[in-house]
Amino acid sequence: MSRTKILTTFGIGPAREALAISLPLMARYAQRHGYRLVVPSDAEVEKACRGRPPSWGKIGWLEHLVEEDEWMESLILWLDADVVVVRHDKDIAGDVAWEDRPFVSMTVQNTPDGVVPSCGVMLVNGCARNALSNLSKISGACGPDGMNAARSSGWWEQAAMIRWLGGDPDPTPIVTPPPSNKWGELAYEWNPHPCDPRGIPDDLRFFHATATNDRFGEMRRWAQRSETQ
Repeated sequence: MSRTKILTTFGIGPAREALAISLPLMARYAQRHGYRLVVPSDAEVEKACRGRPPSWGKIGWLEHLVEEDEWMESLILWLDADVVVVRHDKDIAGDVAWEDRPFVSMTVQNTPDGVVPSCGVMLVNGCARNALSNLSKISGACGPDGMNAARSSGWWEQAAMIRWLGGDPDPTPIVTPPPSNKWGELAYEWNPHPCDPRGIPDDLRFFHATATNDRFGEMRRWAQRSETQ
């Protein structure tokens, strides 16, 4: 079976406005680098959320993609709805060799809470052994509602990911294990964070509007810049 590349995202509720800004640029990036763009329907998102807040839905949706015969051996690029593709010249998949790719690859951000691998931009290796089982374990890592501990009550799938990796999301600083066969680190340019001491570099590739004061305004500003790339 060929290794298809998929770029997937969704935005419901307040995130619809973010997706309206980001999706055309995601589509352009997907076309340039040979990804199949897959955006679930609202009904599919609601099913993936399983009664949890929408942020949880990305894990359930990735589970669905991995278990589908059509996509089970795909490389899946997940982008949050508020991620703006700024530069289109490089395929993120090229940062990790197929044979060495761990189950999930993420950018590490240095935040006031600690060193955090971010779920806003994720490369998920559908070819990895036990890929579906891994996603199911992440989904259950913080209990049935993901709200059974201090920071976990607000971090949802982010906290579950850290816990599944073998860390602890609740103390400050957060305990995050080093990269392993479970996860690998993407370069900072793919997902910089405004609270990181490194700031937002001028040569960033993706802009993630999380933790910004003017979320949609910042997204539109970077989207305009993207049009010139």
